Amino acid sequence: MNKKYNVYDIFIFLIISGAMLYLGIRAYSLDIFHDEALTYIYLIGAYKLLKLFLSKWQLLIGMLLMIFNPFLLEVLSAARGYALGLAFLTIGLYYIFVKIDKFEQDKGYYTACSVLMMFGAVLSHLTFVYVYLTAIIILFLLEIIKILKDSQSCGYIKPLLKKAALHTFLPILSSMLLLAAIYYKPPILINFRQASLDIAARTGFWQDTVTSLINSILYGQKYYWDTMTFGKILILVSILSGMFIIIWEIQRGKAADLIRNKFPWILLMLFVCTFGIVLQVAVFNTSVYVIERYAIFYIPMFSLFLLMLWKYILSHYHKYIAAATTAFMCLLTGVLMLHFIKSANLQYSFIYREDAYTKEVLNMIVEETKKYNLPPDTIRIGISWTFEPGINFYILKNNLYWIRFVDRSGPYNIFDFYYVLEQDKKKLEPYNLIKFIKKYDITRTPDAPNYSYFGALK
Repeated sequence: MNKKYNVYDIFIFLIISGAMLYLGIRAYSLDIFHDEALTYIYLIGAYKLLKLFLSKWQLLIGMLLMIFNPFLLEVLSAARGYALGLAFLTIGLYYIFVKIDKFEQDKGYYTACSVLMMFGAVLSHLTFVYVYLTAIIILFLLEIIKILKDSQSCGYIKPLLKKAALHTFLPILSSMLLLAAIYYKPPILINFRQASLDIAARTGFWQDTVTSLINSILYGQKYYWDTMTFGKILILVSILSGMFIIIWEIQRGKAADLIRNKFPWILLMLFVCTFGIVLQVAVFNTSVYVIERYAIFYIPMFSLFLLMLWKYILSHYHKYIAAATTAFMCLLTGVLMLHFIKSANLQYSFIYREDAYTKEVLNMIVEETKKYNLPPDTIRIGISWTFEPGINFYILKNNLYWIRFVDRSGPYNIFDFYYVLEQDKKKLEPYNLIKFIKKYDITRTPDAPNYSYFGALK
């Protein structure tokens, strides 16, 4: 008998297909950022994860909230391992929550799968090590709870410890040892010791990590209300609401029910992950708070927390409270969708906003010089250091070998062409040697305008 698909399945298919289409077109348009743009596993992982606890129209809200975030989709279409890391993260979380659902039946399969996925996330990008260690702590805690529960019914603990060692401790310790071995003696193709977390700050977790993520999600858009304050209030209210519900349920003698529910565990993951980052900064003087794309894992995890908290309220609280929460979630999703539509573009990457016009600049230089049939390394370009990777990429990609590869030594010399930021332009103007031809707006946030300038030697 043919399987019948309902209207919700069709909408979910359209959501995933729309996100895939956007990622594919964006990867083609921004060809400098295509290495992992076809990593769509995150979308499938998010669907599998949400389907564990949401149904029908709830799943639609969940998919929109988990996917159509302009900064998140940008990271999925960027290189450097983030897309693959996010994919492994969602699948790893899926296995952790399946383990919670099948608390009694799991014999180590779901533990091994979740550890393997989180291990893959760390190999994809070093920043996911925070989530990997968080997952290990959660898995250990789940196993300890299971041992204590089973020991009460059977009266002995030694066989339970042996079983736990085989089913949980062995895969976890094996992955940790393998990860340590790769870190200290990495193979040629896996050298994440060089993946330093260089985009970071030292002021504080709230001031650096949280603020940078909200700024990134805003994607440079400006609205009539204070969106930064709204974002921080949303985070605080939702976290405090989750903590209040947990304390309230424990006081009512329902702590055992909370263990089998999902939202306390995702909240605990957020706390453990945050505590690990704060502790690292406190212990190691050279450590910093991760920001922007290095903290990207917080976006799907916090979205999951909101959805799981909403589902818990729907299932356990009065219909009026549930209705109000549902109305808020629908409104929030609608606002975020409108924000995504406003932010979507095929011209530039928010992460690498400076390179929005690098391709155009190189094309102008090529049009001006290719007719002369010049020998290699003839044309020299003076640049601000931030344009170095993009310009060299296009020189190499398009075989523009009559143009010399650029470096980060600065534009303060005699060059044939110049592509510089505003601060370098101001320093060059007194020499009166350059005719600036075009000005580009490469502003990331409205409160910090930024411009680049293309020019040629007079």
